[in-house]
Amino acid sequence: MVAQSISSQYEIIDPYNGQMVEFKSESEAYDHFSRLCGLTAYTDSVRESISSCNEKIYLLGFSVGASAVWNSLESDRASMISKAVCFYGSRIRDNKTLKPCCDTTLIFPKTERSFSVPELSRFLAGTPNVKCIDTELYHGFMNPLSDNFNRSGYLAYIDWLKRNFDLLSYNGPCPDRHNEE
Repeated sequence: MVAQSISSQYEIIDPYNGQMVEFKSESEAYDHFSRLCGLTAYTDSVRESISSCNEKIYLLGFSVGASAVWNSLESDRASMISKAVCFYGSRIRDNKTLKPCCDTTLIFPKTERSFSVPELSRFLAGTPNVKCIDTELYHGFMNPLSDNFNRSGYLAYIDWLKRNFDLLSYNGPCPDRHNEE
């Protein structure tokens, strides 16, 4: 849905190879992902897709997808990446010394249970090519199926992504803060 909202040209690299999977909760989805695929295998899939590209690409990831994108920003073919945007990639903290090859925006939720968001954001803000945006929204705010979905945050970031996708060099204002709905 997000990809269709921002572009007519996209490829989705999903951990389930196009099979539709339904979950009762986000924790069930994460447990299933961990058992079936895991972050390492998912990162390998992202890197493999990057390797098959013959032109510059824009990467967009959410949650574990954001972590897989982040982990791919130093791959052999990372020079094919123009820009990366990662929404609430909590496992980025496991590879925080990575040096991205391209303009990278990390959009963090207000809090995470497993680590201090402000501490990680401050650390990563000093990394070349990295812009960190701390929101007042919660992990999953871009996912209409999440308990933490935030319609105004979603719409603001869809608009920002559209502008950034159409103009890869666009550095306009990003919706830094949103009120909870």
